[in-house]
Amino acid sequence: MAKLRQFKEDSVKQLGSALHNSKAVVFANIQGLTVNDTQTLKKQGKAQGVKSTMAKKTLLRRAFQERGFTVDPKTFEGGIGVFWSEQDEVGPAKVVATFAKQHTVVSIFGGVFEGAFITTDDVKWLAAIPSKEELLAKFVGTIANPLRGLVTILAGPQRGFVTVLDAIAKQKS
Repeated sequence: MAKLRQFKEDSVKQLGSALHNSKAVVFANIQGLTVNDTQTLKKQGKAQGVKSTMAKKTLLRRAFQERGFTVDPKTFEGGIGVFWSEQDEVGPAKVVATFAKQHTVVSIFGGVFEGAFITTDDVKWLAAIPSKEELLAKFVGTIANPLRGLVTILAGPQRGFVTVLDAIAKQKS
């Protein structure tokens, strides 16, 4: 009995720390997935730096109460999968939303972003935002394009001069 109580207390602490320390948390119904699909979801999340666990509604409610959320997890249907990341704000939303497109069993309940509870639509909106790496790549491309144009413009007269010399050489031979 004491081990079970300790396990529950540890689970509440883990959920509470995920809610407090993470940049984003997503809650989803993953009940009905096969074991292989669940493992695939966890592997995809792990590759993106997203941690995950299953949570009982009563333990999640306790973690919510400790963090001051008024949301009642009993309104969520099915088993609750909790996905969080301490580095990436959009990682958990992207992983779960992408997986939910392929598996209709998965449904998103909501999440926590910047310390506030967000709705399903907000999680889907977060999932649509490009990742940090994608945004950095676009930024570098935006900076590099004018420089490429400048190099092309500066090389134009030299290229034209070489073309004229080549034409004169062909004409004389």
